[in-house]
Amino acid sequence: MLSEKVRHQNIRRTVQADCANFVGGRCLESEQACSLLTWTKGQDSYACQYFEEAVLPANPVLRAEYQQSSKTPDNKQMVQTGQCQSCRTSFVKTGRNQRYCPPCGRQAHRKAQASASRAYRRRKAKPS
Repeated sequence: MLSEKVRHQNIRRTVQADCANFVGGRCLESEQACSLLTWTKGQDSYACQYFEEAVLPANPVLRAEYQQSSKTPDNKQMVQTGQCQSCRTSFVKTGRNQRYCPPCGRQAHRKAQASASRAYRRRKAKPS
């Protein structure tokens, strides 16, 4: 899991880069400073409906981080993220025990299969 500060930095970068309502440090929808940028540590919640509906669906990892920190009612459909044990990148989990991101998962599966096949051939080669 990411720290609260890092999570907010990721959200802040995405707002500044991808949110169409963010112009000149202000939200065009509310005509005030963007609530996602003025958030402070320890604040219970921050939410922006436009950001949740238009920007977040394009980035599932950020969506999971946002939902963990904002306590939105959408938490029923919360996307779980994990950190790959091989390359240490964040990824969206498809199962609760998933340990690797998809590219590393394919490599780990191939290694495990090769190891199992070697062990099987060793057992078969031993005279009975």
